[in-house]
Amino acid sequence: MKFLILTENSNGTWSYLHYRSLGSHEIKKRVMRRGYKAHVIEWFTYWDQDDLKKVIEKYFEGESEPVIATSTPFGNTDLQKLEAVLRWARDRFSNLKCIHGGNRAWNGDFKGLVDYVFLGRSMEMFEAWLDKKDLTEFKLQDNPVVLYNKNFKENIDTPVVPRVDYEDFYTPTDVLGFELGAGCKFNCLFCNYELRGSKISTIADPKELHEYFKEANSKYGVTHFFASDDTVNETDAKLETLVEAIEGLNYKPKIAAFSRLDLINGRKKQLALYKRINFNSLFFGLESFNPEVSKIIRKKSGIEDIKGILKMFRNECPDTFTTGAIMVGLPKDSKDSIRENLDIVIRDKLIDAINIFPLDIFQAKNHHDEFFHSDLERDYQKYGYRYKDIYETGNPNAHLAVWENDWIDAGEANIFSRQMINHCTENGMSVLTHLEYNGLNAQKLIRNKTYIKKRNVLHQQGMMISTSLKQKYIQKKLEYFGLKK
Repeated sequence: MKFLILTENSNGTWSYLHYRSLGSHEIKKRVMRRGYKAHVIEWFTYWDQDDLKKVIEKYFEGESEPVIATSTPFGNTDLQKLEAVLRWARDRFSNLKCIHGGNRAWNGDFKGLVDYVFLGRSMEMFEAWLDKKDLTEFKLQDNPVVLYNKNFKENIDTPVVPRVDYEDFYTPTDVLGFELGAGCKFNCLFCNYELRGSKISTIADPKELHEYFKEANSKYGVTHFFASDDTVNETDAKLETLVEAIEGLNYKPKIAAFSRLDLINGRKKQLALYKRINFNSLFFGLESFNPEVSKIIRKKSGIEDIKGILKMFRNECPDTFTTGAIMVGLPKDSKDSIRENLDIVIRDKLIDAINIFPLDIFQAKNHHDEFFHSDLERDYQKYGYRYKDIYETGNPNAHLAVWENDWIDAGEANIFSRQMINHCTENGMSVLTHLEYNGLNAQKLIRNKTYIKKRNVLHQQGMMISTSLKQKYIQKKLEYFGLKK
């Protein structure tokens, strides 16, 4: 078999950043372990379709078992843009197999175009498919075959540390991803991360990770990375692995990560590890400053805990850009509590940036990963929510509930979130996320965290740079295949 992996990850929340695909490169790695050939084509929506056809034609010339694998982690919308190319490819290569992954729900729009659909975290199923094993235990339907692994708690995938290959044309402006561990042992009430509540946590090999950092920098000048773990400090072992991986490098990787603030409290060892790693940017899911709310959503922190931990963190890691997220609409909260505590955060400069957003309650449709629903979404009435309506989002796989509870409804939560964002920015606080900061820092649009221009200006500049880099990447790919634009 010979694989051409077409991926698109740039049409989501941070389309103006130049983040590289993670899952598609893991597919390539596992395919090549078995002696098959594989090649990744990124950002396929930016390609001229005739150029894509030329690459497919050239790549599969003389191949008896061609496979096109598509990956669209933000939904099936991008796959629709590839429909004409896939139809052409199926007509051109009679033995072609088309497989699709990256989504957690499937609505059947591509019947006749895609042969196999892998839902959710699916490397175990993919390897079983590669090895031509019986897939009955994973199968939800035929034509196309939709596969879903219901037993991932007992069969967690190994952490992803991608290959660094010449033909992927990395640049110093890229941001490359990795995983320290697969799965998260916590299960926050609102979370729909599919590997939450995991019983097993497999940690990355620090030597492999060290070589990844070393090769990416020495060959391509890459300095910026992101740990895609749901919780980078879930265990001390994750942070210890990262400390070991960066030791001995001739540069300091600038790493962005998601972190749980309440785990640092009382754990001086973790704080010392954070200091040694010196993350470029961190995201703290604060959710609420109200201790009663935190308890309901399975966290431990109130405003006094948060104040103490953040002050301690700022003293130990002054160069790390910190983002905190507040969710409007959680049970037992109030507008007054949110407003008063935000003023404390602003006054004491506890974090560098804030994200404030309304609670969304989704209802998945059609075939979907059963962990697509958080515990709150599965049992919303238990937590005091009532549905006023179901909103068609444009994504046929996930409908948005218009909810209300005892203190606010979805519409008010949206308005109040915007008001609080404006309040924070008017008082000198940024609204960048940790990933935005890291990516814009890689693009040299942000030199340091002491001065950040308006977010919309940075978006526009970042989009120009990212689009230009994508066009250069496409040109290099065409030249690699002996084709000219």
